[in-house]
Amino acid sequence: MEDKQLQPPQPKDTLQKAIIQDSVDFNPIDTSQSYVPIESIFPDSGWGTNSQEEFDSKMRFDLHKPMIDKLAPGTLANMYVPQANLATDTFNPNQQPLSAIDEMQKVMETPVDTSGVYLPEPMFGNIRNLNFDRAYESNKFMDIGFSPVANMDAIYNTNQSNWDGFSRGFEQFLKLAGTGFVSSYRSIGDLFDGDGYFTTPDLTSAKEMEDAMRIGGSTTGSAAGWFGNLGLNFGYTAGIMTEIILEDSMKVSQSLMSLRCLVKAVMSVMN
Repeated sequence: MEDKQLQPPQPKDTLQKAIIQDSVDFNPIDTSQSYVPIESIFPDSGWGTNSQEEFDSKMRFDLHKPMIDKLAPGTLANMYVPQANLATDTFNPNQQPLSAIDEMQKVMETPVDTSGVYLPEPMFGNIRNLNFDRAYESNKFMDIGFSPVANMDAIYNTNQSNWDGFSRGFEQFLKLAGTGFVSSYRSIGDLFDGDGYFTTPDLTSAKEMEDAMRIGGSTTGSAAGWFGNLGLNFGYTAGIMTEIILEDSMKVSQSLMSLRCLVKAVMSVMN
């Protein structure tokens, strides 16, 4: 390439002339060396006429798979399936033993299968609605005991004597008589505690009578049981009658004392 003397543009030159004048004849390719194709640079591999394509294909992973498998285990699972498979040739992560925390979490997350399984309904009870106090008041309690799921009433009726039933009923008879004795005074108390004397029921006495009949009453259905229930029911009336007799006795005593004082006063006047 010959050197060319560049002349600065003159004021009278046009723009096109200035561009032509500033341009240079330069070729970036070194034409002093002969052209050599890239195929001739590499030695002949002997793979045939299409050696370049074969070389590119052999450079893929399939060519080096045996060597790669010696360093990394083979991938046998599909990452897109919901259940993971073998992570290596022999390692299955789903079949490994779980820790205690993982086991607990697995149990908590697993829904309970109730198909074909009968779950009994829960039992809610107390001493009164299970009749525990009725069994406890029997003389046979230490021998028979109590179970909330058994028919304890039938068991006690079969294994206790008439005397055992009478002993249990007589204790409740005394309690029921006490309820009848104080019932009138509880009614009087309604005048002072804000409850209506004529409109408010005596729920305390009603509950005591219900418990006494439930605990001391007989369910055998026999004649002895019928008379026992009749006598137990009479306990409330006996309590009221006792209160009336006591009240009338106090009135008679007060009247006798008043009469005695009056007789003494008359005697003193006459003397």
